[in-house]
Amino acid sequence: MLIAGIVFGAFVQPMAENADGMPPEVLAVMGGTDSLVSGYIGFMSINFAVMVAVFVLLAVQSLRGEEQAMRAEPILATSVSRSQWLLSWTAIAGLGTLWLLAVAGIGIGLGAAVATGDGELFGQALLGQFAQTPAVWVLLGLAVALYSWAPRALGFVWVVFVYSTVLSFFGDMLQLSGVILSTSVFRHIGQYPAEDISWAGFAVLTLIAGALTALGIVGFRRRDLVTA
Repeated sequence: MLIAGIVFGAFVQPMAENADGMPPEVLAVMGGTDSLVSGYIGFMSINFAVMVAVFVLLAVQSLRGEEQAMRAEPILATSVSRSQWLLSWTAIAGLGTLWLLAVAGIGIGLGAAVATGDGELFGQALLGQFAQTPAVWVLLGLAVALYSWAPRALGFVWVVFVYSTVLSFFGDMLQLSGVILSTSVFRHIGQYPAEDISWAGFAVLTLIAGALTALGIVGFRRRDLVTA
């Protein structure tokens, strides 16, 4: 994530220098030629949030793998409660999200600051990347809830992920309405520094993620486990 961030961050200078030759659709996604640098950094914040979301969903899928491989049953037969077991996995995935996005933000900031000579880009890239954390947490909470209540439906979270990703990357290019775009989990924070961070959206997404996780805990306590 760090290396990728540095590489993508350093690419901001060549993009700015060749803005005139870029397709208008790409320029529109990046915010136009006047704000191409900030638009590119903001776009990268979504790009890395999508990458980390894949890690989160795979982490929850591994929960089901542990259960199906009969490794959860002996652990839960000890003093470890179902809530503790589920929360430990969820907490690691949640903290891992924060850590990976921070590392990506550091990389993007370093690459962009060195390439352009503008040190302010470092802080902007780091903050913009950190701001995307709740969007990934919502997908994490949804995956936990599906795993807990209906494990066979866990794959549905990938549909939500792909749908949100497509809208985030191509929604503006396709000139979709704001109502449709708002159904993507990645469209509520803002692509900082090209756009202001919506702290209200940040708070709401965090609450939704927490509610979904709590719902998952309730469901996991009630349903039957796969046992030998």
